[in-house]
Amino acid sequence: MLITLILFERVQQKLLRGRYAHFRFSLESENFAAAMNSVTLLAEKHDAAVSGISVERTEGGACRIAFDAEFSGRHAAVRMQTFLRELTETDGMRSVHADQN
Repeated sequence: MLITLILFERVQQKLLRGRYAHFRFSLESENFAAAMNSVTLLAEKHDAAVSGISVERTEGGACRIAFDAEFSGRHAAVRMQTFLRELTETDGMRSVHADQN
C-alpha cells in the first residue's frame, strides 16, 4: 500500500511539474481598500487562488499586505508575471515583492 502511494505521488509530481506556480506576495500601499480590491480583481483575471492574507500598519501610515497566490494550469508562470506587473502598476502601491514557495 505504501509503495503504491509513493509511486502515485511521484507520478502526480511529474504531471504537475511546470503547471503551477506558488508565490508569497508582499506589498505596501497607501490605501488598504484599493490594494485589496486590486489583488482580488487581478487574482480573478489571472486565475489565481489567493490565501493566507495578513495585514499590518507601518509607522508611516501605509499598510503592508502579505498573501499567498497559486497559479495553476498551463502558462502559470506567464500569468504570475502579468499579475505582478499589473499589481505593481496599481495607483498607490509603494512596493510589491514576490517570492516563490
